[in-house]
Amino acid sequence: MRFAVVQFGGSNCDRDAYHVLADVCGVDTDRVWYKNGSAENITGVLSEGGNVLAMMPHPERASESVLCSEDGVKIFNSMIAHIEEHGHQRHTQ
Repeated sequence: MRFAVVQFGGSNCDRDAYHVLADVCGVDTDRVWYKNGSAENITGVLSEGGNVLAMMPHPERASESVLCSEDGVKIFNSMIAHIEEHGHQRHTQ
């Protein structure tokens, strides 16, 4: 299994994450520099068990008018509609 740590300018957490994965855990890890857009054209990562999702951009940062945008609500409403229609089920490949 390979991992990639997305590097952001001015951040130390990416260096810490890389150190732990590569040096402490001995995992094959790449560094991917974040530019204006998603790294390697990846906009989301889902865990193998299907219970953890990381998304870029972050829809929760655009889900209320006080945050100057409600566009992210569409993603959450889509998830709710899917669960209501299909129930809560784990998808395996």
